[in-house]
Amino acid sequence: MPSDVGVAVDNHGGPAADNGVPPQSFPIVATPDFLVTYDTERTEHIISDEQLMQLSRGGSDVSLEICLASVGIGLGFAQNLYAGYIAVQSAGRVGTWDAFGALVCVAAATAAVFSGISHRAVRGEMKRLIHKIKGRKLGRIPASADRSSSARSV
Repeated sequence: MPSDVGVAVDNHGGPAADNGVPPQSFPIVATPDFLVTYDTERTEHIISDEQLMQLSRGGSDVSLEICLASVGIGLGFAQNLYAGYIAVQSAGRVGTWDAFGALVCVAAATAAVFSGISHRAVRGEMKRLIHKIKGRKLGRIPASADRSSSARSV
């Protein structure tokens, strides 16, 4: 047999059973080399469970979405607020639907303000935590001899 041809094997890695049929041969393929990139300077941060939970809560804050939705609702009902104001100025009384729309507008504006304040507070807290983590003193861990000698530059 030529050297670049292998012998057929069964499913368990042994030679195929001799059943009168010649074993099929296949070319032997060399395993490929894998090249990877790596950072020569890499900074990793060790954080506590509490800090990890704070960071994970910061990404799931929905106060900005509530604020934007409330602004949209408030703008949609602003015409009722204006119509109610004009009605009070001219006739001294406001219609039921204009009063309801004005109430929705005021409620949406209130929700927008409070959810906007909440969003700014959470965002500021996350920025402070990240700044605190990144501002800690750096410690150097030397690369092991095995890792640095096995990595090749291309």
